[in-house]
Amino acid sequence: MHEHAKPSLLAAMLLAPLAASAGTVVACPPIGEGLDAKALLGVHQLIAAELDFMAEFDGVSELEARPDALNAACLESTACLKTLTVAGAGDHLITGVVTADGGDYAFDLLLYDVGTDAIVRRIQRVSAADPSALSNNMTAIVREVATGEVPEAEESSAVAVYAESEEEFLIGDDPAVVEVPMGDDELAELITFGPPAPKDPETATDPAELALLVADIEATPEVEVVAVTPVEIIDTIEPSPGIERPLASILQLTARGGVAKYYSFDFVTAGGELAVPVASGLHVIAGFETYAVQRTLPPEIQVLTGQFTEWNTIFPLNMGVIYKIPLGLVQVYGGADGITVQYYRDEIGADWAGGARARLGADVMLSDNLGVNVNSAIGFWNGANWPYIEPGVGASGPLPQVNGGVVAMF
Repeated sequence: MHEHAKPSLLAAMLLAPLAASAGTVVACPPIGEGLDAKALLGVHQLIAAELDFMAEFDGVSELEARPDALNAACLESTACLKTLTVAGAGDHLITGVVTADGGDYAFDLLLYDVGTDAIVRRIQRVSAADPSALSNNMTAIVREVATGEVPEAEESSAVAVYAESEEEFLIGDDPAVVEVPMGDDELAELITFGPPAPKDPETATDPAELALLVADIEATPEVEVVAVTPVEIIDTIEPSPGIERPLASILQLTARGGVAKYYSFDFVTAGGELAVPVASGLHVIAGFETYAVQRTLPPEIQVLTGQFTEWNTIFPLNMGVIYKIPLGLVQVYGGADGITVQYYRDEIGADWAGGARARLGADVMLSDNLGVNVNSAIGFWNGANWPYIEPGVGASGPLPQVNGGVVAMF
């Protein structure tokens, strides 16, 4: 966009109805796909500059670097977007994804509002990657995502003629701008590079004649012809709440109860597990549980104590990774972890067992932050002195577990 067109653009914005409440908007660098760092920075600066000219916002908080938390999953999570907006000291957030596609840039941008904790709108638009076309189209793209106002496509092109002659064209300190509707063939004839060619009185087409502002053809100054590229309009994509729940944006906490078995030990289990996302779908997990079993005491102990059974409890720790796949309201996962436990201790020392397990489960999300979890694990552990704890119990063996509970995502 030519720099002299800004005053008229700002005036149009002031007259438009407000589609976003007043407040500070955070301009967060978008995710780039197929763009180098310099090109992506240029796109971000264009978006921030357009927001700075909008009367719908009190101010713009421009982030210099894209936060580590901003990824594809974050764009679907209001909890993650709220964290970014608050961190940027704003009331609204505009960000998204910019993808290089041949000679075009595909924009997938959204507006998030802290007050309603909702994604107000999400649009997809395409613009030529050429700097002039990109600058011209950015005003309409940013205005649509910020206010919801969709520009109407023009059937004919227009040329803006910027004259440099102070005698004829200057109004104040700025040159006058005249937009002349043109067809494609006429526009192609007008676009030239360098000084105009010598005039042929019978065949020449002079831009000044088309502008109807120059009386003397011989005195016509050199003009700059700028083609205004229409913005390509595609259907607006609005978020569909209630159809698919996002993956955890920061962390998730799961509380479970269930059963596990090791030889004759029928354990009743309970505990919790923390999962932290490290990449799209990939989570690091760590958990703590209680394994309780009611044992039949040896005969000599029964005689001494008068008890036939007693409850014994051990406290396994586990750590590993899982990979989650969202399928609508259900997020299935698979993974593996290691497990270790101190299963005996006396005045001489302690005995430890360790092993590994495969994991499979699912989270059924009831809301963005709360769901029901079902989980299973199959593996083994090994402890040299298990046979001394209970006759018939081996030093190593299978360790299956089935449990379930609730999961909270933040």
